[in-house]
Amino acid sequence: MASYTNYGFWAEFDGRKVEIDGHVHILRVSSYEVIFPVKQRVISVYAEPVDKTSKWYCAIRAELRDDWSTDVLQSPEVESAIYSQLPELSDHALAWQDGRFETV
Repeated sequence: MASYTNYGFWAEFDGRKVEIDGHVHILRVSSYEVIFPVKQRVISVYAEPVDKTSKWYCAIRAELRDDWSTDVLQSPEVESAIYSQLPELSDHALAWQDGRFETV
């Protein structure tokens, strides 16, 4: 979950397919209002594996004992890998600040 002001551009990529570590994922983007600690609009970006019957997915699911997805905005490595796959993101000026990407 991140500020919609800084990361709202992700909304246009909802439903896009990307590859993470050699596996296809679909981006799921949602935004909503929060009131704590400060009233603001926030956005969440998750990468959900496409093939949930693959051995790779099932092995991780068995270990976690639940379905899972990757929180893109909480993983700088995943976030940067996705940036390289979406050329449209070049319209958004990004810089690495305080351990994460920020729009500038």
